Amino acid sequence: MLMAGRAAQQIVVGKVSAGSAGSDESGLARATKMALAMERSLGFGAIQPLLYRDDKDPTAVLDGNPDLAARIHAGLERAFARAVEIISENRDKLDALTTALFDAQALDVRAAVQKSATVAAA
Repeated sequence: MLMAGRAAQQIVVGKVSAGSAGSDESGLARATKMALAMERSLGFGAIQPLLYRDDKDPTAVLDGNPDLAARIHAGLERAFARAVEIISENRDKLDALTTALFDAQALDVRAAVQKSATVAAA
């Protein structure tokens, strides 16, 4: 889910922009932090999964541990590939939502779900 915006940019525009990363609140930053937490504090890590580590500075942790960074990167690559696959399979829904959002200038969750259901039924 966190990689969906970046994947949509790749599919629609043909490249990703700095908007899909570059800030602490971007999807890429949040996905990286989540993947790091899975490795180091949530018990899903490949190395010593039963140790809890509270990483206050994810950048320092990743920069200081190339093997960990490589595992995190590989996981993010898989997540991105899966997001591209899902969005590609549902491109008609993405295009319909884009048009509806452009026309309405804003959509609440109910309207977005309704639009997706309409496209799926067609």
